Amino acid sequence: MRRTRHAAGLTQETLGERADLPVTYIGRIERAERDPGVRTVSRLARGLGVEVAELFAGVPQADDTTPRRRTPTPRVATSAPPAVERG
Repeated sequence: MRRTRHAAGLTQETLGERADLPVTYIGRIERAERDPGVRTVSRLARGLGVEVAELFAGVPQADDTTPRRRTPTPRVATSAPPAVERG
């Protein structure tokens, strides 16, 4: 996104005004500290004057887009339960 913003000759402040987003949030997106949702990406594209797809140009695609099920991690007891005396 930063490349697109620079190519458009915009500062983060100007893009923030156009997209109605805080400048700090734009900076965090550019530093990959935040993952914007679909609506935010749409607002950014509109503010930059580009199509949404252009913001994803050059982004590496996953080889396999099949969702993976996460295997639960087995729980291991950290200590044995107290012994029960039988009498």
